[in-house]
Amino acid sequence: MLKTLLFVAIGGGIGSVARYLAAVLAANIIGPRLPWGTLAVNIIGGIVMGFITGAFEGRTHDPDIRIFLTTGILGGFTTFSAFSLDAVRLMQSENLAIAGGYIIASVALAISGVIFGLAAARFLFLSAS
Repeated sequence: MLKTLLFVAIGGGIGSVARYLAAVLAANIIGPRLPWGTLAVNIIGGIVMGFITGAFEGRTHDPDIRIFLTTGILGGFTTFSAFSLDAVRLMQSENLAIAGGYIIASVALAISGVIFGLAAARFLFLSAS
């Protein structure tokens, strides 16, 4: 278990640095008006997640390598790839209503969570000053 956690931590660091560099690069090339770096990272992360998942399907492999690549690097790069894989798996199992509910709930509740967190922080820190 400790070895697996180390793989996740190292991969997460690599993915986080790659995400930051992608955002900076996109802002420098395209401009900062829209979050193009985040969009690019989410698309690239989805493609890479699909490729890695497909490459490991039906093959004998060291699970730590898959975890290093998916949970570690891609998890640090973008959690959107994990969300996307989960949604596709639900669609593939022909649970379209559940998949749709999962997608809508994930996006709506994550955005709601950000709104709530911002409001809570503003209330706690602005009302204290």
